[in-house]
Amino acid sequence: MEIPEKYKKYIKEPNEFPGFPSEPANNYWRYPRIVNGWWHTLTGSEQKVLDYILRHTWGYDKDCDAISWTQFQKGIYSKKEHKWIDKGIGLSRQAIDWAINGRKGYSKGLIKKGFIIAVKKRGKTTVYKLKTSQQISLQ
Repeated sequence: MEIPEKYKKYIKEPNEFPGFPSEPANNYWRYPRIVNGWWHTLTGSEQKVLDYILRHTWGYDKDCDAISWTQFQKGIYSKKEHKWIDKGIGLSRQAIDWAINGRKGYSKGLIKKGFIIAVKKRGKTTVYKLKTSQQISLQ
């Protein structure tokens, strides 16, 4: 993701966050408030993975999205626009796997905790969907 020119003067190091705009603008995506009450149940890795799935589904007004391990790790580069759409979440494949599927004796993972649904098809990128309250009541 390219940093806008007007913010570059605030950056002392290449990977330093430039700061938030002084006033909220229209450069944000919807984030469900209900998650605020559940952050305490998530590990740091689970939070990063959930935020990435939220951004790539509801953030783009989509019900679900196919997200590869490489996209989670390193992000998405648009060859057409010659720029990074995002830089991923920077976690290892193992950390992403544990965040999604759980780790014995440590955490159940986002699927078992009821936050997401993962549809896996052999030879295809896994499709992720947020688990809604309507889907929970149908079980």
